[in-house]
Amino acid sequence: MCAQHLQGERVRLVALKSDSDAEMMAHWPAMSGVWRLLDAVSDDQHGLDQRPAASGVIFRVHALAEDRPIGHARLFGICRVHRDAWLDVNFHRREHWDEPFGADTLQVMLRYAFGELGLNRIALGMFEYDAHLMRAYEEAGFTIEGRMLEESSHGAQRRAGVLMELRREAWNTE
Repeated sequence: MCAQHLQGERVRLVALKSDSDAEMMAHWPAMSGVWRLLDAVSDDQHGLDQRPAASGVIFRVHALAEDRPIGHARLFGICRVHRDAWLDVNFHRREHWDEPFGADTLQVMLRYAFGELGLNRIALGMFEYDAHLMRAYEEAGFTIEGRMLEESSHGAQRRAGVLMELRREAWNTE
């Protein structure tokens, strides 16, 4: 794959180097609290063991201005028969959450998923209480596919999960 396809206006995606990246990424959850915000998701489910999965790809997200890793983006559960996958994008320091890296990372990942991998559908799951994140996905073209009531606990309350999807046809028309 051409490196320019893995670069946006603010970020570039870099393939993982198994040993050095696994050690670096193992420290991110403690630094940011991101896994607490992801509620019940285990480290293994989020690919922190960094062993390449046959049905997924994972990249480090680098900020172009500083050329340093600020998070990760991955496609997992890739099904070649149905040509679909699940998407996960995370920034591991709170100061990056409100910067414009997310939309750029999302566009680079969608270009990779639809263009390079030839997928037809990208799905993601999130929690309903994150309205800011939901708006960002909707701006990228994702639509709500369904809801899961009381999917997880966040503090003392049970929270609903939201399933979203983006199909190649909708992405191509934007």
